Amino acid sequence: MLDPLGISVSQCVDSISNWMHSNRLQLNADKTDLMWWSSIRKLLQLPSCSFSVAGSLICTVSAVRDLGVFIDNDLGVATHVRRTMSCCFTALRQLHRYVTDDCFHSLVVSLVHSRLDYGNFILAGLPAYQQRCLQSTLNTATRVVFRLGRHNHVSDAFATLHWLRLPQCVDFKLAVLVSCAARSHATIPGRSCLCCQPAWSSSTSLVFITPTAYSIIPAHNVN
Repeated sequence: MLDPLGISVSQCVDSISNWMHSNRLQLNADKTDLMWWSSIRKLLQLPSCSFSVAGSLICTVSAVRDLGVFIDNDLGVATHVRRTMSCCFTALRQLHRYVTDDCFHSLVVSLVHSRLDYGNFILAGLPAYQQRCLQSTLNTATRVVFRLGRHNHVSDAFATLHWLRLPQCVDFKLAVLVSCAARSHATIPGRSCLCCQPAWSSSTSLVFITPTAYSIIPAHNVN
């Protein structure tokens, strides 16, 4: 059953590649990732075979990056949370106070706060323990700006910086996107991420992530 499925997927991607070539675009197989989307139980039953994409064999991965956002194969964001925290703490360790306070504040906003804010609409419904991880990163950035101790409260500092806590940031971003879409009927960025099948679905989808294409192969029964 998997061989016909692999042939069908390869033919579909080849058709996309041919269409891109006819429009003076190129599908870069070296930057193409292949991932199964399914529940954790179903993922254990799926094969790890390779697929042919534009003449190259692509192996399956457990997480993909699309427009700076990491998505796991169980539709979770554990990889995104882990990578975001790593980037933010790396930036905080590299910052040195050889500039004015206003400049230092701007650096923290541009290197840390903007990183936490980017693509945070996918954090809606995030488990509490992952919310605490990202919130602790935001708290650390606030303490660095005001030279606060580890055990100092940061509520007043958040009010001074006009920063929202993580749950409020996510709610605000979703409200802005929905409001803009309702007023202009524009496509919401990342709508394909928001409208994809939930992790508890019994069916399985195959997803190709490329720099210029975002394709979801319809669900197939793998039993």
